[in-house]
This record gives sequence, structure tokens and C-alpha cells, in this order.
Amino acid sequence: MTNASLKSAIARGYAVTKEFANRMKRQLAIWRSVLTDPRTGRLPKALLWFAVGYALVPFDLVPDFIPVLGWLDDLIFVAVPIAIAIKLVPADILVGCRAAHPPTPSVA
Repeated sequence: MTNASLKSAIARGYAVTKEFANRMKRQLAIWRSVLTDPRTGRLPKALLWFAVGYALVPFDLVPDFIPVLGWLDDLIFVAVPIAIAIKLVPADILVGCRAAHPPTPSVA
């Protein structure tokens, strides 16, 4: 691998990572808006708080070094509650929260 292609690969990796971080930052802002909106029901709020809390706790119910089960519990206790909560939030609330946090434009 030449020096120029290595620099190009690093630049692409940096751009992809930066784009992912920007998307996650926007999603967290949207979820925060959904949680603080008084029209959001109790169940979606509880599911979002549970998912965020489980993701932030420094230990898992099943340790991640167990090949499949360690990752499966993260999927079940983080991704699934978020997906269910987003489905339970009324569309007008989601549209308003997404409009309040537009995506940042990509800089090439």
C-alpha cells in the first residue's frame, strides 16, 4: 500500500466516522425532544429511558465476551425498546422533533 492510498483510506475512514457521529448526535437530540414533549405517552418514555439507561450501565446481564449471547442482550435491551418506542410515538411528534433537529450538511 502506497503512502497516498494509505492517506486516502484514513481520510475515508475519518469521513465515515464523522458522518456516523453526526447522525448519532442528531438521533440523541431527537430522542431527547421526544422524551421532553408532553404529548409523548408514558410507555414510549419508559422504553426510551430503559434503553438509554441499559446502554449507559457499565455492566451487562450477559457479558459481551460470550460470543452470540453477549451481543444479543444488547440488541434485545437497547435496540428493540428504542424501535418499539419510536413506533408508539405519534407521527406528528416525531415529525416535529425531527424538523427541530435537521441533519447537518456533509462537508466533502
